[in-house]
Amino acid sequence: MRTTNLLAVLSLLIAGAIAGCAPEGDEDVDATNESLSSGACASSRAPYKAWCLERTKRRAALDAYVADHAADGREFTEGAFSTQGIPLILFKLLPDLLPDIWGTPQSQMAIIGMGPNPYDAKAAVPLGFATSQTPVSTPLGDIHITGVTFSCSYCHVGRVEDDNGRVLHLLGAPSTQNVNILIPHRATAASPVLTAANLRAKLLTKPIGWLFPNDPTKLVREVKERAFFLLPGVAEKVIDQYRQAILGAGALFDASFGAHTYAVANAPNPASVRRGVMDSIDAAIFPKIDPRAFPQASDLAPAPAEVDMMAAWRQADRPNSHWDGALVNKLFRNAAAALGTVANPATEYRTENAYATTAFTDQLPSPPYPFDVDMAKAGRGKVSFQKYCSSCHAAGGEQLFTPAEVGTDPNRAEVLKPYGIARVIATTRAGLCRTATDCKNPDGTDLRDDQIISPTGAYVALPLTGVWATAPYLHNGSVPTLRALMTGDRPAKFYRGNIAYDKRDVGFVSDVSTAQTTEYDTSLSGFANTGHTGTKFLGDVDWKAETQKLDDLLEYMKTL
Repeated sequence: MRTTNLLAVLSLLIAGAIAGCAPEGDEDVDATNESLSSGACASSRAPYKAWCLERTKRRAALDAYVADHAADGREFTEGAFSTQGIPLILFKLLPDLLPDIWGTPQSQMAIIGMGPNPYDAKAAVPLGFATSQTPVSTPLGDIHITGVTFSCSYCHVGRVEDDNGRVLHLLGAPSTQNVNILIPHRATAASPVLTAANLRAKLLTKPIGWLFPNDPTKLVREVKERAFFLLPGVAEKVIDQYRQAILGAGALFDASFGAHTYAVANAPNPASVRRGVMDSIDAAIFPKIDPRAFPQASDLAPAPAEVDMMAAWRQADRPNSHWDGALVNKLFRNAAAALGTVANPATEYRTENAYATTAFTDQLPSPPYPFDVDMAKAGRGKVSFQKYCSSCHAAGGEQLFTPAEVGTDPNRAEVLKPYGIARVIATTRAGLCRTATDCKNPDGTDLRDDQIISPTGAYVALPLTGVWATAPYLHNGSVPTLRALMTGDRPAKFYRGNIAYDKRDVGFVSDVSTAQTTEYDTSLSGFANTGHTGTKFLGDVDWKAETQKLDDLLEYMKTL
C-alpha cells in the first residue's frame, strides 16, 4: 500500500462516526533556509564569494516570490486536498498511544519523515498534513469536526542539513524522507492498544489548547470537539471505521495489484518502508477501483512502478509533466496528484487548492544551493553543460525517450493501461468539472480527454533547474549522486533518507545507515539503475577518466 491511498480509504471516517453516534527530539528549523546578506559574503574566500552573492540574490528573489504569492503558497504548504479526513483528535493521539510507530508527540512524526511546520507556528499538525472542518449536527449542537488530510508539502518540501547543522526546508523540492503513511496506519489498526478506553484516557490528560496549539481563537472549537469525542459510542465508532477502512484497503490492494502487478519476479514488498518514493499506479488508479466493476488483470500495470518524488517548481518550464509527460494540462496534472487521496472527488475535493497550487508553482523559483561553489570551475563546467546536456534538458523542452532509447527501467513508462487512463480522466473531471462553464477551451469547446492525459510510453527529459536538490536521480531515484550517474559507478544498494549532503558527488549522503534511512535495492523490479549512458546521453567524454572536466560540470550544475 502506498502513501496516496490513505485519504481515499479514510476520508469518510468523520461522516461514518457522526452517522453512527448521534443521541523526542527537537528539529533545528530555519524556515527560510538561510538569510545571507552581502555583508555576510564579505568574509567568504575569493573562489566562493561570487556564489555567495548570487545565492543571496536568489534567496531574496525566492523569499519575495513567496511573500507576493502568500495565499497560494499557504495552499501549497498546508492547504487540505479534501473536506474530509481522519479526525484530528484521533490523529494527534496516535503518538501518545503508539510512540514506537509514530514517534513521540514532541517529534511531530519525524519517524515518518515529517516534523514541525516551519511555515505556520500555529499549525495543529506536522508539516505535510492539513486540516479542514466539516460542519455537523450533534447532540451538543451544530459544531465543526476537524479532519486531517495531506497537503502538497508531504511530497514536495525537502530538507537538507547545512554546514552549521541547521535543517533547511526546500520549498518545492522532493521529500527524501517521507514514507508510505499507510504502513504505520496498518500497524496501528492491528494494535490491541488502539481502544476507545485508551483514547479517552489519553485525551483527558491533554490540557485545553493542546488540539490547536498557539491559537486561542480555536479554544471554543476544541472544547466542543473534545466533548463530542467523549460522548458514549463516538470513540468506538471512530476506531471501528478506522479499522474497516485500513483493512478493507489492504484486502482490495492484495486482490488487485498485489495479485497481479506485484506478483512478478523480484517485486518489492509493497508493505515495506521506503524513503522518498511512491507507487505511481496507486495515485491514479487504485483509490478509484470500483469493487462492483473490478478490472481485468490486463487493465492493471504489468509491474511495480515506484518512482522518485518530483520537484514542483518552475512548472511553466514543463509543457508536459510527470515522468512520462502524459498529463498535458497544468491544472489537471496538479489536481491528479492530489485526487488519489480523495474518496469522492465530485463533492470532497477542494478545487481551490488545485487552482492556487497551480498558480503558485508556475513560476516558483528553485532553492539555491546552500553550500560553497567555485564559480571559476562552474564557468568551465557551463561550457560542458551547454555542449552535452542543455539540448535535452532545456526549459520548455518536450523531448521524450522510450525505455529502449534511454535504457532506464521501463516499468513507469508502462503504467497507463486503458482502465487507468479512464480512471484518471473520470477522477479529474469529477474533481474539476463541476459546472457547465468548467473545463472549457478558450473558444468555448469542451476540453477533450486527450487534452487532459495523452499516454506516451516514454520518459520526459525534464529541465534541470534545482537539480542539486532532486537527488537521487533517474525517474525511480535509483542513482544516488550526479557523479555516479555520469561515471557509471552506480551502487547496487544504497541508503535513502539522509539529509546530510555529499558536496563532492552532488547528492545526499547514501553510504551511511541511520534510523532515518532505508535501503534501496536496484535489483528489485522497477528499481533498476540502468540507462542514460552512451554517447547519445553523455556525449563523447569518458567522464570517469576526465575527472577535472566532470568536477567542473558538477560545480556548474550546483548553480542551476
